[in-house]
Amino acid sequence: MQNFVIQFTNPWFLLLLIPAAFFTFFPYFRLAKRYRRTRNRITSLVLHSLVMIMAISLLAGTTFAYSIPNKENEIIILVDVSETMDNSADYDGEITAEKIKQRDKFVSDVINEADGQNFKIAVVTFGFDQ
Repeated sequence: MQNFVIQFTNPWFLLLLIPAAFFTFFPYFRLAKRYRRTRNRITSLVLHSLVMIMAISLLAGTTFAYSIPNKENEIIILVDVSETMDNSADYDGEITAEKIKQRDKFVSDVINEADGQNFKIAVVTFGFDQ
């Protein structure tokens, strides 16, 4: 797990934690010291604090995001090298050297872009007239 991020859609609601903490702890500290440390008071204080934190984080729209890198990504480039591409939108009856350069540049750009990013690349050609 990498790039763990906590995001808030409404971060201004987090400011409600301040008055929530006040209203949670104020009654606790108004008690005499000998009554504060009972099991019921501590349990109540902890549960009230947890409920307040969860409710305010829900209002703030808290989301957790992370990415898990996949080291087995594969890219397969299918290249048409035939001399007649009848279904091609830009086919005008002949293959020029410029179109071949564009095709080769595209393939090399994809290979260069994926270099060093844990990709396996395969180039499959079809339609070569023999």
